[in-house]
Amino acid sequence: MDKKSKTRNLKEEEQNEVVNREDEYEEAVSKVKRGLTDLSRALNQVAASLRETHSIKVRQISYENCIEYFVENKPPKFARAAILREKLGLLWREYKITQIYLDRNDEVVRDLSGRVYGRVVLADRLDDELDYAFGKYDILIVE
Repeated sequence: MDKKSKTRNLKEEEQNEVVNREDEYEEAVSKVKRGLTDLSRALNQVAASLRETHSIKVRQISYENCIEYFVENKPPKFARAAILREKLGLLWREYKITQIYLDRNDEVVRDLSGRVYGRVVLADRLDDELDYAFGKYDILIVE
């Protein structure tokens, strides 16, 4: 094989490797998106049940307040916590913040009677730190 053929073969191999890496990356991103969608769906179901018994109304909720809640109300066994943001109203003038605890399998932690450990906060606004933490997403995982 001459030098030009070897160079051409190397370039083709490099291009194939790049395409394979891009495919692997896109597959990984797709899995993460599916996982977040499933988690978000589960959190919305939990939020509906929490709203009936564990909701409060405040003018503003802060990142610090959310973390304090998790620290002060932690259940016996949990691995992480989640905060879900939902914008309410026509002009998004109110937020529903759902806070829950998750186990190692990202399942919602419940007490022996099946009630979810968590709360729902209806807030007129988020403080800058909490708003920044959410960014363009509506879910935060806190570990």
